[in-house]
This record gives sequence, C-alpha cells and structure tokens, in this order.
Amino acid sequence: MSNEITPFEAIRRTNPAGNEYWSSRDFARVLGYVNYRHFLAVIEKARTACFNSGQRVEDHFVGIDEMIGIGKGGQRPVQTVMMSRYACYPPLKASSNSSPRPGSRSRTRSRKGMRHRLPPPDGCRNIPVSTDVQKWASLHASREQS
Repeated sequence: MSNEITPFEAIRRTNPAGNEYWSSRDFARVLGYVNYRHFLAVIEKARTACFNSGQRVEDHFVGIDEMIGIGKGGQRPVQTVMMSRYACYPPLKASSNSSPRPGSRSRTRSRKGMRHRLPPPDGCRNIPVSTDVQKWASLHASREQS
C-alpha cells in the first residue's frame, strides 16, 4: 500500500473534539468544480441520500461561516458546509461514475484514490461533526415534539 496522501485526505480537517470533517469549498475544488454555486446542488443531493439511508442529516452536514482572505490582508465571511466522511461519499461516487472532462486525467486518478478510503454508507457510524451539532439536534428534537 502506498504512503501517498490522496487529495481527499489532504483537505481533511479536525475539530477541537478530534472529529474529522471536510469543507465543502475545498471538496468542490478537489472534484474539479470551478464555481462553488454549482456544487451546492451536489450537496443537496448528498443530504437527500443521507436522509433516505436513515442517517441524521445534521450529524453529517453543518453550515458555517468561514473567513476567506481578500485583497490587502482583509477577510470576509462565506457560507460553507462542514461534511463528515459519510457525507462525502455520494459526491465522490457520482464523480467517479461520471465521464471525465477533457484533460482531467489526473483528477480522475485522484478521485479513484479517494474512493478507496471511504467506508460503505451502511457501514458508517453516526459520529457528529461537533458537539454543537448535538446541541442543535436536541433543540430541534424538542421543537418537533412540541
């Protein structure tokens, strides 16, 4: 087995609780999306797939405001989604099944490398991205019961 780090693993982040997650903006770039707005539809399809498989969507997708750099050292907030490994599975599967764009041979190879590290959907545990997700989920559940 190669010790080479795949692009998917290279963009992995870890929160203070030690849980791993991926920024949807970084993930979109790795999959070859030039405009993030086109990737938003992919995220919605992944949310639907997560819900249809019986998983709690809020455990795998968390919307946040991330600060990005702009000219002369300034920063501005942009909306992004923190995605669990499970949440990344449907977009990766879809991208590996689609026909590659002209000149994207290296991107196709890297997607294949990413795909091998992903667990199958039904073999995943429900691991929240952060403790904030648990707080939000309990609040949401109490509102539904009311």
